[in-house]
Formats: sequence, structure tokens, C-alpha cells
Amino acid sequence: MFELKKEPIGHHSSSVAQKRDSGNYGFELVDNRSPRTLQRAAVTKKKPAFKKAKKVAKPAKPGKKKTATPNLTRVGGKPAVGAIILYKGQSGAFKKQGASASGKPSHAQTDINGYTAAYGDISSTGVSTQVNAITMNQNQTLVAYERGHILPKQAGGSGGANNIFWQNAGENTAFNWRYFENTATNHLKTGTGEKYYQVSFF
Repeated sequence: MFELKKEPIGHHSSSVAQKRDSGNYGFELVDNRSPRTLQRAAVTKKKPAFKKAKKVAKPAKPGKKKTATPNLTRVGGKPAVGAIILYKGQSGAFKKQGASASGKPSHAQTDINGYTAAYGDISSTGVSTQVNAITMNQNQTLVAYERGHILPKQAGGSGGANNIFWQNAGENTAFNWRYFENTATNHLKTGTGEKYYQVSFF
């Protein structure tokens, strides 16, 4: 008879000694490493790999919306006796600086005797309210004819033939006309709401 450090398969006996005729046997694996070695093995175990979190793209900052420039509307045909040319639009439409006169008027220099310029406001219901007006006579203190703006240059008037008429040079540089154009421009460019500038020829 002899004894083995075996454990019967399927049995959980506390005894480590069994006789030979006790039936089937199984082998028990015993880790005989020292406690210090086991401690080192536990420390040196490979650390679990952590996946780096994917960077979430930041939402794009909303860009500044560009504000559209209000349109400036022109009503009327060519300068002539009895013609009325009207410019209207929101106050922002008159803020752009115009150009120097370069176009050639379609009418003859002596076709126009004079003109009345006026400016004012247009209500939300379309009612016009005049703020100021001036009447100029072409034959008064006639010096010479030169290209004059219908809508003042400083209020955004272009230098093309569509916005030019033959104007008495003496009147074009006269104090009262310059003053009127400047006050009209100031009114058209400031405040809110729809504005208008009108020239009537006679």
C-alpha cells in the first residue's frame, strides 16, 4: 500500500491521503512559488490597455451675417421740361458715396429753364412728407453750363448720364444750393425708415 497527494475526481474531500483502492484519482497542481515571487508577478502583470477617447469636433462658430445693402430705387426718365425724377429707399441706401460727374446729359443745355429739388420721408403707408425744398432758375446769374448731379454725389448719386443734367455752374457752386444738398444728404443718411429725394424740371 502507498499514499499519494491526490484528490478523487468529482469529490471534495478534505483529506489529502487516499488508499489505492478508493477509485479514480485526479492530480492537484500546487503553486510552490514563494509569496515574494507571487507579489512581484502580480505587480508586473500587463496593465489593461485603455483606448483613447476620440476627440469630438467642436461645432463651428456661427459667422456674422452680412447685412444686405438696401436698394435705391429711381423713378422717372430723362431730364426734360415737366420731368420728375425720384430717388427713394431706406436711409441705409443713401450712405454710399457716389462718383464725380462723367456722363453726358441727353438733353441740350438750354432745354431746362429751372428745377425744384425736395427731400423728405415716406411713411409705412406710402405717404410722403416733405422736409425741405429749393427752386433754382437756370437763367439766373448764368455763368456756364456744367454737369450737375440730380441726386447729390454725397448721398450716393452716380456720375453716369442717368443722374446728370446740364446745370448752371453759378448755381451749382452757389452757397444756397450747396447748403441744401448737404442738409438733404444728412437727412437721407440718418434715422430710419424710407426716404426720398426728388427733382422736378420746368
